[in-house]
Order: sequence, then C-alpha cells, then structure tokens
Amino acid sequence: MDNVEERYIESINRSREKSFRDAENIILQKFARRISPERRNNFNVCCDENEKQMIQSFADKIRAIPEYSFISLFDIYLTLIFTYYSLHLMEQTRDWLRTFDLEEAIDSYTVNELYRNITIGDIIDENGNNISSEIRRAFMGLRGGKRSKRKSNKKKSNKRNKRKSKRRI
Repeated sequence: MDNVEERYIESINRSREKSFRDAENIILQKFARRISPERRNNFNVCCDENEKQMIQSFADKIRAIPEYSFISLFDIYLTLIFTYYSLHLMEQTRDWLRTFDLEEAIDSYTVNELYRNITIGDIIDENGNNISSEIRRAFMGLRGGKRSKRKSNKKKSNKRNKRKSKRRI
C-alpha cells in the first residue's frame, strides 16, 4: 500500500511541476515577443527555487478557498506568475505585460477576476487572513507585519536629542 501512495504522490508532484513549467513558459514567451534579446538578460526572470515555492504556497492557499477551488492549478500558477511579474518586475517606462496575456488560461474570465482580486481586491481565507495582501507584499519584496512603534519612536527621539544637544553648544 505504501508503494501505491508514494507513486500517487509522485504523480501529483509531477503534474504540479508540469503545470508550473507550462504557465511559466507562456509568460516567458510573452516577454520574449516584447523584449529585445540583449535586454532579456537584465530582467530578474522568475522563478528561482524560493520564488517557485512561494508561488506554489500561495496557489495552495488560493485553492483552499471554496470559491477558487474549481480553478485549475495551471490557471492559478499562470495568474500568480503574471502577478509576480506585474508587481515585482515591471518598469515604469513600458508595460511588458497586459491582462489580455491571460487569455492563454483554460478559464480566462475567472483568471482575470482572480488577477483583479489579487492586485486590487481582497481574497480572505477561512481564518480571516487577507491572502491578496500577503501576495502583494511578498511579490513586491515588502516584509510582512507592522514595524515596531517603539523602534521608530526611539529613532525619532534620538534625532531630537542630538539636535537639542547641538543647539546648546
């Protein structure tokens, strides 16, 4: 029985890997058409192992939400990789990706809705966590959580004390 379970898990993992590679290749093909070959090397092209794990983790969180559970894994990966590029790698000088690039999805209407909910909306899980906000922060390279007020107030008070001591001299 263990051998059957191991093969089943291995089969699922291979399927997940293939879905991820297929989604990644579609986005890279979109870039390849719009970016000159000499500039392509300057882009931080997704996905190293950490980015890949982060995207897969977010895909699992999205699939766990009942209203998104019917979306194919390929479509979720396509949306997340597209979102990663659009939030993390975009230049101000030109739009490298457009939402019609998501038409490669199996269910392009749902994928466009998912993209909007991730980027400008809120996807809330059963625990009340805002998955959209987590994704945006992670993809933009921002750390999670709020800064400690004590730290920032301490820095401000140190600056004030230094200015006061300079005035006295």
